[in-house]
Amino acid sequence: MRDTGASTQFSYRTGFLKAAFGDLDNCQSPSFRQRFKRENVICSAQTLYHYTTLAGFQGIVRTGGFWASDSRYMNDAEENVHGRKLALKVIQHRIERTRVTCFPEILKSVAEKLSREARIGHLVACFSTSRDSLEQWRGYGGSAGVCLAVNGLTGHSEISTKVSHEATKSNTPVFVAPDQVPLEVQYRWRRKATILLSVIGRFERQYELDRSAMPERWPHDHDEQYVEYLYDTLMHYILILKNDAFEKENEARIVLPYSAIKKFRSGLQFRPSNLGLIPYVCTGDHLGNTGQMPIKEVIVGPSAHKDLIAESITTFLEHMGYRDVPVSLSTVPFRS
Repeated sequence: MRDTGASTQFSYRTGFLKAAFGDLDNCQSPSFRQRFKRENVICSAQTLYHYTTLAGFQGIVRTGGFWASDSRYMNDAEENVHGRKLALKVIQHRIERTRVTCFPEILKSVAEKLSREARIGHLVACFSTSRDSLEQWRGYGGSAGVCLAVNGLTGHSEISTKVSHEATKSNTPVFVAPDQVPLEVQYRWRRKATILLSVIGRFERQYELDRSAMPERWPHDHDEQYVEYLYDTLMHYILILKNDAFEKENEARIVLPYSAIKKFRSGLQFRPSNLGLIPYVCTGDHLGNTGQMPIKEVIVGPSAHKDLIAESITTFLEHMGYRDVPVSLSTVPFRS
């Protein structure tokens, strides 16, 4: 933009936006793809699995999507605390080592915000990368569990691998970039630290570029913007950092900020539980979604009546317009 108070050009940068969302105009670059790999973004046609009850399965097929529920009401109350503690350690590490002018103050402000209890959560939908998993049947299947296998297609071809025309002709993607991009949950310290350092590094590089471009015209709210966007981005990734005791779940998640609610037709909804009224959105309500879900397979969990359940599921799917979807039986020897 041009500075009207002087005859020279004033180059204004909003590096905090590029740091938060990436260079979407250059999605094919090796550095962009490397960042996705480093930060555990599942952006290919990888199959993901969602374990649920029969009632949950029926609701998913009817609504064409999964519930993304407020993270404050998740089963593991320690999740948010675990990730924040980790992030605070990584931030302190960068405060002591960064050489970028004024950036330590940004990190200190972010650390202060992370130290406080979040007044608002994120909306999270959970999946697994494991098919027919004993851990998942135990945790989420109930007495008659069902597992949906869905294709992890993103909505933008720039950041997804090529898939056949037949695979996308009649199905809508469950995962729509940039809002509904699945992330692989991490359980090991080194991988967790790598993700957090990658996020902080993005902001650090852009902050240094902004300082170089605007040495004498630093906008009054620029530091505040960096603090807000870095905090929001770290909170997003904190929700894919779990204690290693859960490693066998092989979980993947969609994490949505509350600001994304406007992109869902039904907006924010609520469901009752013993913890109160839990806020959620249905991913099938995303404005970019049309057509049927890309269901690749349905697996019937361990049960005394799994053959009969499988027959009923086939009938239900055909009634809902899903023809030729394979319905398989779990081979896990587990009595629910």
